[in-house]
Amino acid sequence: MKKPWRLSTTDLSPPIRAYLLVNLLFGAALLLLFLYVLVYSPETGTHPIPCVYTKMTGEQCASCGLSRGLSHMIRGNFQAATAINRHSPAIFLFFAMQLLLRLTTSLMAIRKSMPLKYLTITDAFIAATTFLLAFLPLLLN
Repeated sequence: MKKPWRLSTTDLSPPIRAYLLVNLLFGAALLLLFLYVLVYSPETGTHPIPCVYTKMTGEQCASCGLSRGLSHMIRGNFQAATAINRHSPAIFLFFAMQLLLRLTTSLMAIRKSMPLKYLTITDAFIAATTFLLAFLPLLLN
């Protein structure tokens, strides 16, 4: 007897499996980003990725301090994150929402809650909208 909570990849169509693979890859990248900002302390300045723009020009760019700001955000130090880079909260929220979106849409695809065509359109719309809301102010700086 087949258990209802068990799911085999043979139960899923190739387009759904491809969608889940893309979500898995994006989700893994987001988890690596969160691990990166969690591992490197914002107080010690040990973030290994230097700002190329600052090294070349001696001036700070709009994204300077973003890694340290995200490190403060993941630790709950919202004021410190905003003080380092005012875009940190919005960008952190974008990444957190994307991780949640990857999980939610994957479950919806597995459960076939919505036709895959509409799910991918909705997913792309939400991802693009939240990206623009988070990064446009940084780019217009």
